[in-house]
Formats: sequence, structure tokens, C-alpha cells
Amino acid sequence: LKPPARRVLAKDAIDAALHADGAVALDLPQAWIAKLTAPNQAGAAMLMHRTATRARKGKPVSFADSTHEIEPAAEPEAIQAIQDCLDELGILDRTARYFGMRRAKLHHVALRVNSPGETWHTVFPDLGWANPPLSGLHVDSGWAAYLKVLIYLSDVRPGNGPLSYVAGSHMWPSTPFDQAVRKAVDRTDLSSRTPQARRLFAALPEELQLRADKNTRYEVVAQ
Repeated sequence: LKPPARRVLAKDAIDAALHADGAVALDLPQAWIAKLTAPNQAGAAMLMHRTATRARKGKPVSFADSTHEIEPAAEPEAIQAIQDCLDELGILDRTARYFGMRRAKLHHVALRVNSPGETWHTVFPDLGWANPPLSGLHVDSGWAAYLKVLIYLSDVRPGNGPLSYVAGSHMWPSTPFDQAVRKAVDRTDLSSRTPQARRLFAALPEELQLRADKNTRYEVVAQ
């Protein structure tokens, strides 16, 4: 989330939380949990089978392994359920109001299954070192006006992927140059966790050592 548009006033407590913190948590009615779960059961079952199979074989579980991109043409019922939910809760109207725009639309939908066996966030997979405290925290490298919505369809506990967010970080300064560098680095092998990628990243000029990950400085110390 980016800073709100200038001179945009908060309409209620939810708007005020978005303005001040950049995030807000809402309780989703149980009826909507059921409506959203039904069209996504097949996708969730596929992801759980895939991640469990890789873990059982001792293979790493990547972010892509535990994520399913929902395409409107292939899964129209899932897309429509999410669209209806966002409309009823007024999320799209809030997004447009926050950015001072006339309207907002649903852009991208993905289904994820978090599991303890995931290894994509392991910083030093070859060395066996413990992850640094900030492992997993990152900055979205895009700079378009968008609001990210996470809908949990099952109970969330410390071991299965709760969202961590730094309140107020949407107001941190970030230049177009910083954003462009992050996006360029994240779309190349320099965003990898391999020893070669870490060496190449460490060889960059300091002003180019920017990644979406907030634990970048920890990574470059390893050979």
C-alpha cells in the first residue's frame, strides 16, 4: 500500500486505520468463508498434495509450489465469489477512495497453502544457518496504486502463515529509482538464495544492493 492521496479524508474508522497504519484486519462473516471455500476446494487440494509430496521426497517447497494463480477464464466461479465478497464489504470503494480515484477493480487473485515444510524463505539453504529475525519481511517492488487483500479461509496460528506487517511503513520514503532497482533485481537470478547469486549481489555497487527482502544486508555476508 502506498500513502493515501493528498487531501483525501477518512470516512470511518476503517479508512482511518488504512491512512494511519496502512493495514486493517476485519472479521469475515462465516457465510462468506463458506462461499469462498467452495469454489477453491479443488485448487487447495492440489496445492496440499503437491507440497506434501515434495516434502515427503525431501525436495524443497518453493513459493511457486504452494501458490496457485487463479485465472478468470479457467475458474470463473472462484473469481466471481471473490469479486462479490469485495463488493459487499466495500473494499473496492475504499481502495478508490484511498487513492482519490473514481473506481478500483480486482486485478490479480492467487490461492496459497501455507505449510511448515516451505523452504522458499530460507536465506542460507546451503549453510544451514538460522534465518535472520527479519526473514520473510519484504517490500512490494511495484509502485502502482493497489491495496493487497488477504482472505484466510482457515484458522491462522503462529505456525501456518500469519501476516506480519510494520504499521506505518506505507509512509516510508521510497524513490522511483529505489523501486526500479528492487524490481530489476527481483526479476533476475540476483533474487535467488544460491551462493552464486549472493556473491553477484554483494559485488553490486551499494546503491544497487536493493531487494524486496528486508534482510538483504544479512544475505551478502555469506560466501
